[in-house]
Amino acid sequence: MSKETIEFTVKWKGKTFPISFLSTATVEDLREHLYTETKINPKHQKLLGLKSNKNKKITNNLALKDLKIPKSRKVMLMGTPEKILQKVQEIPVDLPEIIDDLDFDYDNEEFQNIRTTELEKKLEEFLENLEINIINKPRAGKKLVVFDIDKTVFDMKGIGSSSMELTRPGLHQMLEKLYPHYDIVFWSQTKWNWIEAKLFEMGVLSNPKYGVNFVLDITSMFKITSDYYKKKASRSSKSLTKEEKKKLKKRKHWIKPLEIIWRKFPDFYNEKNTIHIDDLGRNFVLNPKNGLLIKQFIKKAGVSKDKELLYLTEYLLYIANHYDDVRVLDHKRWKKEWARINRNRFEN
Repeated sequence: MSKETIEFTVKWKGKTFPISFLSTATVEDLREHLYTETKINPKHQKLLGLKSNKNKKITNNLALKDLKIPKSRKVMLMGTPEKILQKVQEIPVDLPEIIDDLDFDYDNEEFQNIRTTELEKKLEEFLENLEINIINKPRAGKKLVVFDIDKTVFDMKGIGSSSMELTRPGLHQMLEKLYPHYDIVFWSQTKWNWIEAKLFEMGVLSNPKYGVNFVLDITSMFKITSDYYKKKASRSSKSLTKEEKKKLKKRKHWIKPLEIIWRKFPDFYNEKNTIHIDDLGRNFVLNPKNGLLIKQFIKKAGVSKDKELLYLTEYLLYIANHYDDVRVLDHKRWKKEWARINRNRFEN
């Protein structure tokens, strides 16, 4: 009598690998087989869709017969081949140019006028071709926090011997504390291979204390043209003088439209429950009230004393516990808001 076999397919970057193993084979056997097919180190493989029959942690010595295979018989693989992983250890030469956002700001009136019929049409066309690969399913009743990567939680060009050294202090502690209240997404203006590799190296995609719902790269962004002005001319964009308006210039730039997330997951995320953390304010043009401008993280030699994420954690937790609509606060000036809230808390 032949032994029972387990059959399913593994999808990775548009490729499909048929799997047919004896039920007694282990997860380690599966990972080794996938390594021969994809050259992804088993330690860096993440299999999406597999679960243990007893809801236990999936370990390498677990037999395939003890796994729950999705009804679709399809499992998604995340991971980067060793050769590519070695290349992204170096500073990528094909990354988009990073412009210092502290030198300019956008006209507040522009936020109101930018939503043209042409832009709406562009959004619709963009959404039709957009595919988001889910790592962890959205959770009902949770708010959403969207993080940029470079200069927000990681310094791509910083001084350090490893990715952990270039990771902003307090990242894992913050994500662990936010996870009970927020779903977590990372969105970077770079290519998928670089994002995936860095998040694995930083330990973000393998941390058992929190989960990332999905990751977006530059292919989920598009360019628009906005008015901007020099911040030196005015510290506030709420009202511009005639002279300042004459200094407005047109600038074509990338944006991260949160609306694509809201339309893809209308039952979970919307403009009331989403906060976008980024060091570039221009990415907020379509969703200014959801954008939180964070100080750029630049890793220099020695131990970093950066405490930005420590304060940000407290601020986001306070919002989760006190506000149904995150737009109530001015996140662009979140430190002033946090100082005001704390002052009122202690006075009362």
